[in-house]
Amino acid sequence: VMIGTYDGSEYELFIDAQKEKSVTYTGDAIEMGDLVIGADAPDGSIQHLDGEIHEIRLYHSAFDDQGIKRISTVME
Repeated sequence: VMIGTYDGSEYELFIDAQKEKSVTYTGDAIEMGDLVIGADAPDGSIQHLDGEIHEIRLYHSAFDDQGIKRISTVME
């Protein structure tokens, strides 16, 4: 289970409820239409996943650590 969060300044990636990476974003505001998943990014970087995507869920709400654990457990 992979979960990505964005709080307005930082991206975080969680795999099976464990934080794998965080990156600060200082560009313009991100719009839902800017989201690229499992494909080459417009800037030329590669974002390939090793496997298949079976389900994608987008939420317009914030998750704390407990929320991330809860979603990861339910999705397993």
